[in-house]
Amino acid sequence: MKLMRCTSLSFMAAGFVVVLCFCVACVSGPSAQDQTVVNNTSVTNVGLVPITGTGLHESYTLEEAADAVTGEYQQNQINGSSQNLPFYYIQGKNMDATGKAERWLFGIREGNSTTMLVYDRTGVARIPLQENGLPTQEIDISSILLPADIIKIAYPQNQNITGNLELAIAGGEYILTGSSGSQPGEYSINATTGVLITTHD
Repeated sequence: MKLMRCTSLSFMAAGFVVVLCFCVACVSGPSAQDQTVVNNTSVTNVGLVPITGTGLHESYTLEEAADAVTGEYQQNQINGSSQNLPFYYIQGKNMDATGKAERWLFGIREGNSTTMLVYDRTGVARIPLQENGLPTQEIDISSILLPADIIKIAYPQNQNITGNLELAIAGGEYILTGSSGSQPGEYSINATTGVLITTHD
């Protein structure tokens, strides 16, 4: 009987120690793994914290992006060519109702190879394409309607545009993808005349 009582007391003591350790861990604060040192100052990881402001979101017009990639391309040419850079495909991502996009992609040809020049808040980046999948028709930005005009054609009331718009320019057409209430989500529009060609849900 005495042995059983000692055994019970041992289990109770062990359980008490476990509970005590757990409580101490709960109130003693974050461990070293939960802290980050920034400029010799310890910063505690407190989980998800809402970020205020929109400092990381910048958007650009088609002309701004085209000028940026053209200037960067010309600077990197050995002969310093000042000729206009021909584009065969253009895509704007995360576009707002004013026609500004957070990222622009421009498809160019360099001899027998094709490349995408990407422009966003980080600058210009180059992405080689494995296959020559670019259209053959060159895009003359000075002779086509601007994205803001295309958006007005697709959404004449400019109301309740949900989600971010995306557009692509190729073969003389704009393909605008987005949604506005019950209206279709994809529009094909002639890039120079603004004539609506097709719509798709």
